[in-house]
Amino acid sequence: AVVLPTFNAEFSDPENRPGFENIMKSLADVPVGHIISGLDGGTEEYLETLIGIVRDHGLEDKVTVHHNFGPGFEKLYAEIAELHPSIQTKGKGRNMFMSVAVAKALGATSAVFVDADIRTLDASYVTSLARGVAKGGGIQLDFCKAYYPRVTPDKANGRVQQNLVVPLVSALEDVAIMQAVSSPHDT
Repeated sequence: AVVLPTFNAEFSDPENRPGFENIMKSLADVPVGHIISGLDGGTEEYLETLIGIVRDHGLEDKVTVHHNFGPGFEKLYAEIAELHPSIQTKGKGRNMFMSVAVAKALGATSAVFVDADIRTLDASYVTSLARGVAKGGGIQLDFCKAYYPRVTPDKANGRVQQNLVVPLVSALEDVAIMQAVSSPHDT
């Protein structure tokens, strides 16, 4: 499965929309059974917009959208919190946790996580990541993390440790993670 944690601004903000449309176009060419889009932030109107984008790209049979603030989710979070208290913390980690649960419920045996704000995504990028973790598909890694630059004219972005690893592990396990994300030489 491809897991696409999605915040509403990634498709509703006119500046971000072309990049998100490119992601949908690229995912249409990825040979995967399920694409899971967990929607964080926003109202039912945002949910309908996202579903419309999925339909516009002919992905309605391939994409499952779950609205993390939709009806019934608070009760579900409360039940999960009995075993994993960190599920109550809103954010990308919880989105990824719930998306993995949806993927497993749909029968997925592996997952590739794709950020919903990558402006230059193409199908080969996702296929390359999937090749490493797919069951019976080659390398057989338990975890595969991509590298891609996020450079704007005024700065370089992208903090894997803070934005991916910590939220994901915290959502899956009730643990605190502390690790330096910069060296003493960074300014």
